[in-house]
Parts: sequence; structure tokens; C-alpha cells
Amino acid sequence: MRKKKAAPKRGTYGKKAGFRRVYKKRGADDRNYENPLYVRWRNRVRERDNKTCQWPGCGKRGSLQVHHILKWSEHPLLRYEVSNGICLCSKCHKKIWKKENEFAAFFMSILSMKLAERLKKT
Repeated sequence: MRKKKAAPKRGTYGKKAGFRRVYKKRGADDRNYENPLYVRWRNRVRERDNKTCQWPGCGKRGSLQVHHILKWSEHPLLRYEVSNGICLCSKCHKKIWKKENEFAAFFMSILSMKLAERLKKT
């Protein structure tokens, strides 16, 4: 006879066994991924980056995530600026986890090089 799995605790979710995340009340600085401004920002960044990972040498087109170069929580005026976003695949995005501030200048230089290339073509 199979054992029944225990039901997850109230107010938690997770795919992996043992992973629990408690829901919190939405504050002013929390992201609403369905917000039309946020959706439009993500789409514009993806469009600008040709729906490819911008990490040098990667170029992956699947499982893209749009990353805020300067943190969402620390720079509220730049939240929806296309120039403050960059496309990264999930693997490359994990490389910078908890080290976002260290990579800000690196990502800005990638975007400025891409802009220079575009201007050279015109």
C-alpha cells in the first residue's frame, strides 16, 4: 500500500520536496508581473535583445528571463526603463544571483557595445 503525501502547509507552495515559501502581503515595492507597464517593459527588452540571452558566448533563445540591471528595490524610477533591462537565459541568470550589483557595469557595457554596433550599421 502506498503512503499518502502530506498536504503542503497552508500559505506555502513549491515543486521540490522540502521547498517551502511563505506568501507575504503585497507591499508598494513588490512586483506585480501582470502589471501592464511591467509586461510592456519585459516585451520591449526582449524585442531589443532579439529574444536571445545577452551573456557573451551564450545566445540561447529558450527560457529567457528579463533582468533589471539596477535593482528593482533600489531604483524605483528605473523600473520600466528599457535601458535598465537585459535578457538572460535561466542558466546565465543563476550565475549572477545574489551578485547583481557586481554585474551592473558589465551589463551596461554589453548594452553600450550593442548600441554602438547598431549605430555603425546605419
